Amino acid sequence: MLIDNHILFMPLTYYLGSTAGGSTPLRILKNNKTYQIIQNGEFYLKIQQSPNQTITLHAGGQSWTDENEHWFPYGTPWHATVSGHSGWDVGALNAADGTLINSDIVITASPSTLAIPSGSLLISGSATWVCPQYINRIKTHVGAFDAYYDVTAGNSYTIEYYASPKKKKWYINGVFWFSAGISSITIEWGPHINK
Repeated sequence: MLIDNHILFMPLTYYLGSTAGGSTPLRILKNNKTYQIIQNGEFYLKIQQSPNQTITLHAGGQSWTDENEHWFPYGTPWHATVSGHSGWDVGALNAADGTLINSDIVITASPSTLAIPSGSLLISGSATWVCPQYINRIKTHVGAFDAYYDVTAGNSYTIEYYASPKKKKWYINGVFWFSAGISSITIEWGPHINK
């Protein structure tokens, strides 16, 4: 306690009561006025982690990812971040930043989701393509219709156009895919195409 520019130490725990903050029964007389001593409390920040992502809290010069309670004084600013594990998109935090003023804070995130890649490849006559992870179907748009083909992640596919005077066809790994009179197509893949 600072009184008339002198620091005074005294055990106040008994007088402050059992609450972490707010009014106390202690009074101080200064300049013939009586002032009530108000106590600011401590609050904790805590993380509740969820699968395939990591929440990090930053407060008071510290950063942590554990699920323990970390206590800080009233008025401490804090900030939270979330990062996805490889192949996962992060969920949304219930709060990203704030100041400890009225209560303890527990930070959570909505569930992470699988990060499914999207892409396309222009094929003129022939191409070999390796299916990305988490992709199970490709498509191409030809005229008024879409042609789909089921694929397996990690497998290689040779996509070729064969033309004869009577038939013009596209094949994948030697298996007929569709007929069309064009020698260039664009294949596409992504979460909107997967089944």
